Amino acid sequence: MSGFRPRHASGAFLACLVLLAVAGAAAAAGYAGRPIAEVLAELRGPGLDFIYSSELLPPGLTVAEEPTSANRLVIAREILAARGLSEEDLIVDVTVLPAAELGKLMETQDVVLSF
Repeated sequence: MSGFRPRHASGAFLACLVLLAVAGAAAAAGYAGRPIAEVLAELRGPGLDFIYSSELLPPGLTVAEEPTSANRLVIAREILAARGLSEEDLIVDVTVLPAAELGKLMETQDVVLSF
């Protein structure tokens, strides 16, 4: 007999699974108290981007509570909802002007954003 005891091996495997689950939960935590704009920047990635006014999400506006989801979009929704906001509130109105109209506007305005 080799001394291998499957019962002990399964107990060790179960202990590893529990440790991995705890480590995963700890890694997912850490949003509460951080500025919402900072967290949204961290959540950006393929297929998910946020464009918003810094007036809407000033640095002092922080995440109220840890989100429960692992999905980036759902995390953003949870964070915003806790502050009475939604992703629709982040929409910035943009107007595209023809070049001639933009030229006239630039003559009368001190600041014009152009991309």
